[in-house]
Amino acid sequence: MLKNKLLVLLLISFSLMMVMTVNTAAEEIELEFFLLGGQAEVDAQKEVVAMFEEDHPDIKINTTWVPPENYYDKLKVRIASGNAPDIMRIVIEQYQDLADRGAFLDIKPYVEADEAKNSEFAAQMDDYFDILIDALEYKDSLYGLPGDWNNAVIFYNKDLFDEAGVEYPEADWTVEEFLAAAKKLTKDTNGNGQVDQYGYLVTGDWFDCIAPWIFTFDGQILNDDWSQAEINSSEAVQGIKFINDLVNKYEVSPTPAVMKQFGGSQFFMTGKVAMGHYGRYMVPAFRQANFDWDIQEQPVGPAGGRGVPFGLAAISAAKDTEHPEAAYKFIKYFSSPKAVEVFNSLGNSNPVLESVAQTDEFKNPELPPKNQYALIEAIEYSQLIPSPPGNNEIMDSATSVLDELLVTNEISPQEAADKIAEDINKILSE
Repeated sequence: MLKNKLLVLLLISFSLMMVMTVNTAAEEIELEFFLLGGQAEVDAQKEVVAMFEEDHPDIKINTTWVPPENYYDKLKVRIASGNAPDIMRIVIEQYQDLADRGAFLDIKPYVEADEAKNSEFAAQMDDYFDILIDALEYKDSLYGLPGDWNNAVIFYNKDLFDEAGVEYPEADWTVEEFLAAAKKLTKDTNGNGQVDQYGYLVTGDWFDCIAPWIFTFDGQILNDDWSQAEINSSEAVQGIKFINDLVNKYEVSPTPAVMKQFGGSQFFMTGKVAMGHYGRYMVPAFRQANFDWDIQEQPVGPAGGRGVPFGLAAISAAKDTEHPEAAYKFIKYFSSPKAVEVFNSLGNSNPVLESVAQTDEFKNPELPPKNQYALIEAIEYSQLIPSPPGNNEIMDSATSVLDELLVTNEISPQEAADKIAEDINKILSE
């Protein structure tokens, strides 16, 4: 009799355990996360995913990697078919376009409710650099939190400066001092009558070249709400003229034809150019160079203006995700202090949290650039790179027209700017 009772109790206990196991399994939430980036970035994102899953055992994150060149094409197909991934990494150049397509979950209500009841998260929100949250607020909604960001400053080869007897640039240097240095650093090093070392590299790139000089001459590419071109204003044209003069008047930069033989970053890596505009995304590659180098803030313009572009990537959730609360938990975790420290260790983007930027690891790195904090100092005059819907077509048009200016020098900077403005306004009106 006793044995029968024990057997019954054991069966009941086993049944309860099975029910609990089934319920636990049923309660586990699965989310798909679209990864974006190269191998090192993807590995870091997967590391943060593993950290999140350890802290949230009821949520499983399934990662999908798509090659960067195909990422947004595939993402837009998934969104259009009603099968969007739950979570995605979105660069600012695609952010407004996808928001206008209704792709994203508005997390503003989640953030506001979370801040009101969670002091730790409220502190995290206060820790974000203001320019990053401002950049992601769109039409009174917030469609993501910052994952990483970059801005463009001057990278310079200290060895070439030393050889030419040129002093390293100070934080308050001017455009005139920049040009004087570029002239001294442009040389025919082997005496064959041809320049083989240049002072500066005009890449013609929207982010790394065009925007910094337009901003520094107090110009703008678009108006404040990105609805109309301002690139043909007198101030913006002065910036375009300066870019053209660096190539065709002062000859301190290689021509586009010469540059294409090597590629922009290779000119700096091989010591053929002394200065160029880059962001922290180039730091891991440049740390492989066999010369000493550092960075400095953008020179001050003739009228006292100064400006560099910045861009960022957001972590966003799909509007139609079946698990919005779980997706939101992952979004805020992805840019929490412990996650930002993982991404900061890569060295290819700026930390989104001020507390991480203030650490000794960031301010006093063992490897170059020693003046890494200049990236943070430049926040004061960093401007969001214009990224309205149709941004890709705008960049293609601007690059094409500026290539014509730099290669042929047969149209004036004003004519080039007018043509770009005409194309921009046409794209924005469509």
